[in-house]
Amino acid sequence: PPQKINITPPVAMFTPPLSLPNPPPAPSPPPPPAPPPPVVVRAKVTGSVTLQGYSKDTFGDQEQRAFAAGVAKIVKVAPELVTIKVRNARRRRVLAGVVVVDYEISAADVATAGVIKGAMQAADPSDVVAILKAEGLTQVSAAVVAVSEEVTIIQPSPPPALPPLPPSFPSKSAPPPPSPPPPPPVVETSTSAAAGSAQFPAGDVATAVALAAVVFEA
Repeated sequence: PPQKINITPPVAMFTPPLSLPNPPPAPSPPPPPAPPPPVVVRAKVTGSVTLQGYSKDTFGDQEQRAFAAGVAKIVKVAPELVTIKVRNARRRRVLAGVVVVDYEISAADVATAGVIKGAMQAADPSDVVAILKAEGLTQVSAAVVAVSEEVTIIQPSPPPALPPLPPSFPSKSAPPPPSPPPPPPVVETSTSAAAGSAQFPAGDVATAVALAAVVFEA
């Protein structure tokens, strides 16, 4: 008869998945760069720009910020170095929608102020209009730039005065040490006998009485 062969089916082995190590944490972003030091103003360039297309009433805060940014772009400085003041044009031009903007550009020294002054003088009116429109002044149709010939020189303010010194008081030194007490008086005892007298040892009363009796009998 044929032999029966028992075949054991293979046992499936469960292999747990490999645990991957956690990825390292992402590096922290670098700190922001330090702000540039403030500009110490030593000179200023002043002038005005007459704009057609706006009046003083329609030239609000947003338009003023756009104008300062446009002037800063013309002379290549930071917008915060440009300060402006808006005023109406002459009476006959008010109805035509004309506004005059006085500007003041701060500089760190006279040489930089000269460069800024030259840039404003060389600015082409059409370029000024294009720059101002790009900054948001879309109603500008013409611009006339005027630059003061004199550069304003700002003298540095004197350093603050030093605070007054506190009042001086006499120094409190330690009191002198007390004087030592005087030495006790020295008692001198004579060792010689006075004339007609005799000295005996203290406490020898009997000897003294005997000698006194001899003296009286004599």
